[in-house]
Amino acid sequence: MGRELAARAAEWVPILEEEARREEAERAEAERRAAIAKANAELAAAVERGARIYQSLCFSCHGTKGEGMPVPGVESMRLAPTLVGSPRVLGAPARVGRIVLQGLMGSVDGKTYPGVMAPMAANDDAWIADVLTFVRNSWGNTAPLVTAAQIAAVRAEASGRSGPWTLEELRAFDPPLLARREWKLTASHGAGDLHHAVDGDAGTRWTTGTPQQPGMWLCLELPEAAEVTAIELDTEQSGGDFPEHYEVYASADGVAWGAPIATGEGKKKDPLLRVPATTTRFLKVVQTGKKDGLWWSIHELRLYGEGNPAPK
Repeated sequence: MGRELAARAAEWVPILEEEARREEAERAEAERRAAIAKANAELAAAVERGARIYQSLCFSCHGTKGEGMPVPGVESMRLAPTLVGSPRVLGAPARVGRIVLQGLMGSVDGKTYPGVMAPMAANDDAWIADVLTFVRNSWGNTAPLVTAAQIAAVRAEASGRSGPWTLEELRAFDPPLLARREWKLTASHGAGDLHHAVDGDAGTRWTTGTPQQPGMWLCLELPEAAEVTAIELDTEQSGGDFPEHYEVYASADGVAWGAPIATGEGKKKDPLLRVPATTTRFLKVVQTGKKDGLWWSIHELRLYGEGNPAPK
C-alpha cells in the first residue's frame, strides 16, 4: 500500500511543478503589465484592448501564450509560428502591419504550418493597432506602441495588394539597419565624437580618447526592434584601436541587459563581432581588455541582420 501511494504521489509531482511554473509566469506577466500601466497609460490601455481581441480570435492558432497552438496528435507541431521574440512581431509596423492586413503564406524560419494567417483588413485601423500592441508587449516581448495612424498609412501604401505576402517579399520592409541617422548612440567615453562612428566617412572616428581599460562601453538604440546577427567595428585606419576583448549585450528596453550574448577577442583583420540572431532595440559593446597607449576607436559602425546579411 505504501509503495502504491508513493507511486501515485510521484505521478502528481510533474503536474504540480507545471502548475507552479504557470502560476509564476502569470504573476510575472501581471507585474509586467502593472509596470507598463505605471510608465505609459496609453500603451497599457492599448495592451488591454488588444488582449480582448487576441483572446477572442488569435489564440485559436497562436495559443494563449503566443507559442503556437499544438496540433492534436502530432508531437511538437504547432498550428502557427510563435509570436514570442519574433522579429516580425517586434520589428517595423510597416512589415507586421502588412502581415495582419493582407495575410502571410509560405514557410516561416524554415518551417511550414498547417494554419493560415488570414487577412484582417476588414477590421479598422485601431483594432489592428491594438492587437499588434498587445502581442508586441506580452510573453516577454517589449516594443513600442503601434498606432491607428501607422496602420492607416500601411493600409494606404498596400492598397493595391490583393493576396497574402511571403517573407521574401516583406524583406523590403525590414527594420532599417542601415538607416544610421535614426540610431541613438551613447558611450562611457568620447560622447562628443559619437556621430563620427555613423557619418559615412572612414576618415573620421569615435574614440575613447584614453587607453583601453575594462568597462568602457558603447550603446546603440535602434528606432525599432530588429534581428541582428553581427556588429562591425571598423578600425582599419587606426592600427590597434580595435577592442582587446569584448562582451556584447542586448536589451529590449535599455535597462535590463542580462548575460552577454557574445564574447570574444577583437581582431583588426576581422572587425565583425558575430552574435546569435537576436531581435532587439538596444545593443551594448563592453570593452573588457587593457591596452597601454592604445585607445578604442570606431571609424564606421555597422549592423547586419535579416535582409542585410553580413559578409562571409
